[in-house]
Amino acid sequence: KVKDTGYIKKLILVGSPCSGSEMAGLSSSARDLLTQALNVTGPVKFVITGLAYLVKQLKINPATTLKELTPGSQLLQDLALSPMKTGVEYHIIAGNTALLENYSGDDFFLRKVATIVKEKIVYPGLSYALYDKEANDMAVTLKSMFAIPALNKEKQVREVASNHLSYFREPASMNELMNLIHHT
Repeated sequence: KVKDTGYIKKLILVGSPCSGSEMAGLSSSARDLLTQALNVTGPVKFVITGLAYLVKQLKINPATTLKELTPGSQLLQDLALSPMKTGVEYHIIAGNTALLENYSGDDFFLRKVATIVKEKIVYPGLSYALYDKEANDMAVTLKSMFAIPALNKEKQVREVASNHLSYFREPASMNELMNLIHHT
């Protein structure tokens, strides 16, 4: 719980996993893959070892973050019980990969994978395997993004064609963000 200072007048959540993300469950799989890479690969082993050293020196613990983002974690339960403050505007920008099928935006990554998306391989595969067919931004389901008590979806949510990696590069999501920032 954070003490209310009264400084926050507007809160804009961009792709935030308000009720967690199934991606958190992949931490053990990622650790196993890294262990395999260290045991099997030659030059890659030095890069992974260097990254591990950097993470340790920065005192970053990805396992803690992933644990906290697991649906039903204590942190998320505590946040869900926190009431929305009166006088604070709440908004959500939610990416939905299902809206990317006819993508014609400026993001290089999204243009590059547009063909794969059209063939319904990458995003639908993630949606099916990881999110049980729930709409998502590749890392968080829309259901999780919208899991804020008293949220008015019509007034407070902007759904955009984006994935979790492109919110701050993609013109559509950047325009929505700028509109929310400048609208008072």
